[in-house]
Amino acid sequence: MKIIGVILFAFLGLPVTTFAVDDEPSLRGSANDMDSDNSNFQLTPPVEVEEDDDDESSEEWIPDGFHHRDLQQSCSFFMIINEYTGKALDVSMGHCHDWNNIHLWEQNRTPAQLFRFGKNGAIISVGCNKALDIAYGHCNDGQNVQIYNENGTGAQQFWFDSDGTIRNTMCNKALDIFGTQNGANIAIWPKRDSSAQRWRIQYV
Repeated sequence: MKIIGVILFAFLGLPVTTFAVDDEPSLRGSANDMDSDNSNFQLTPPVEVEEDDDDESSEEWIPDGFHHRDLQQSCSFFMIINEYTGKALDVSMGHCHDWNNIHLWEQNRTPAQLFRFGKNGAIISVGCNKALDIAYGHCNDGQNVQIYNENGTGAQQFWFDSDGTIRNTMCNKALDIFGTQNGANIAIWPKRDSSAQRWRIQYV
């Protein structure tokens, strides 16, 4: 069954955006469904945010030593929180098969929302011990973000820019949100000056 969601950003003067998501509010592959192709999974363009030029609060979202090179040796676990929504990166349903989706969800500090740094810029799910991964290594706008066994490829290498964006170094595109509700998808998109693309690390 599909659930049709309508988000009306009236206060931003933006048009109504309609999209469909599964009952488990994500698109994910299955270890038993090798023919399932998520490589071109796309929703509507990412959330547009009207930034307030007078708001200087965004600096507090960027902790000291935010760059991966300074943090990659840390053994601490952390959540990755989206600045605009206050929601966390989350492994869909906490399932750990390859190709499982990454989406937004309210903060709950479960293992599905805990991450650590791996080798060569990898971001590892603590609950699944698998890496954030750009589906099939394709760099299309809107390419899906999932978990996959850590393999050291460019699809799993990320850089925490000083402006709060998390950028895949192979594609040179940032993690972006495709909605604001629980289950909103995460995909890559060219960098833009938007709090929808800014994230902070919250250690637990």
